[in-house]
Amino acid sequence: MKTVLLELIKPYDFKATQLEEVARLMDSDSGKYILSPSHRILKDRKHLILSPLKDQNRATVIIEGEGIVDFTQGILRLTRTEKIVMGDDERMALLDAALIQYPLLLRPWRAGDYFYPLGMKGKKKLAKFFVDKKLSLADKEKVWVLEMNRKIVWVAGYRIDDRFKVTDKTRSVLKIEWIESKRTWFKPRPFCWNLLLHLFAKPVNRRRFINGSGFQSS
Repeated sequence: MKTVLLELIKPYDFKATQLEEVARLMDSDSGKYILSPSHRILKDRKHLILSPLKDQNRATVIIEGEGIVDFTQGILRLTRTEKIVMGDDERMALLDAALIQYPLLLRPWRAGDYFYPLGMKGKKKLAKFFVDKKLSLADKEKVWVLEMNRKIVWVAGYRIDDRFKVTDKTRSVLKIEWIESKRTWFKPRPFCWNLLLHLFAKPVNRRRFINGSGFQSS
């Protein structure tokens, strides 16, 4: 049975000596993880999530003007328009162009970051905002922000800052579209995971495979 587990994790540079660690990770607290030279297996609530370590090495991107910007989570397309077409697509930001000054800074969020969420007068720390949105640990790690003069303009994919919103006085709109890159997920063969249940799961704590991305306690 252990050879089955090794077959699943070996392509991601995990070693046979880490088999027991993977098994213990199923019962560990959220936030625990183990590493290989190229990947990480993270315990997130009831799931085990595998992700490449290259996601952790993310650079800050300087945006000098309208156009297309590449970054590790996909691309941003910035265009200026006079047509105001409001929508509820969280991967598109509509900002008052008159309030935007370049350069903009696109970077991963940091502890201590805050902004004024659209529709609110007060500021809120991103950490609290993520709790309210019920984001998982893995989702938090993928969040980027667009910053101008040390002010967060947009929490990409979630909400713009109220200070830069489009109003009835707006004459020109900066439209920012985020086209997300495809993420590589851990998708082992289901029948192999079913075999692992007999080897590692405790009788009082059975598990089943969920959507190819991890385990969930039953």
